[in-house]
Amino acid sequence: MLKKTHETRTFKPNRLCELREARGLTQEQLAAATGIKQPHICGIERGRKLGVRRLMVLAAFFDVDARYLAGYKETP
Repeated sequence: MLKKTHETRTFKPNRLCELREARGLTQEQLAAATGIKQPHICGIERGRKLGVRRLMVLAAFFDVDARYLAGYKETP
C-alpha cells in the first residue's frame, strides 16, 4: 500500500481581517472596492474556502503575495 505524502495548508482567515482592519476598512468598504460581496468577505474571514479568483483580487488590492493570504507564506 502506498502512503499518501501531500502537504496540507490551512487558510488563515485572520490575515484578511488583519489587512482590512489595518487599512481602517469595514467589510462593506472592502466589498465595494474589490467587487466581492460583503457576505463572501464575512465568510472568508470566518474560514470559508477562498477561491483562486477572489484570492488574486484580494492579494492585488492589499498588495501582498497571494501565498501569504492563503497561508503558504509567513510574510506578505
